[in-house]
Amino acid sequence: MAIDHTSGFMIIGQGVVISGNVELPGKLVVHGKIDGLVNAREVYVGTEGEITGKIYATEADIKGRVGDFISVTDKLILRTGAKITGNIEYKHIEIEQGAVVDAVLSQKMDAPKLQRVVYPSPAKVLNQADFAAAKV
Repeated sequence: MAIDHTSGFMIIGQGVVISGNVELPGKLVVHGKIDGLVNAREVYVGTEGEITGKIYATEADIKGRVGDFISVTDKLILRTGAKITGNIEYKHIEIEQGAVVDAVLSQKMDAPKLQRVVYPSPAKVLNQADFAAAKV
């Protein structure tokens, strides 16, 4: 999955922990940890990545750990080394040898619609001037 820089994307680096919901129109790449709801067109979880919570995506490619609930409206790939628990809804699934799946699987040919989450106030994105003013 190539990153489409025109549609909004986010990379969560190794060692970064996010507690809360993440919603974006493009691709989310996770090498750190998210504890909360994820809503993105594409989700990639690297070998060191972890998501605990609900995931809503069109496509997902998982190498790391994911727990709770995954709803993928198109293709879900569980790679060697992935550790998945909870419930999974998908249209198409590929499970590589070596992936550990302790989950209830549900194929949805009429894939569920992506859940849209409305947040009361968006988080402010800091630019260089904001960092300088905050003396971070």
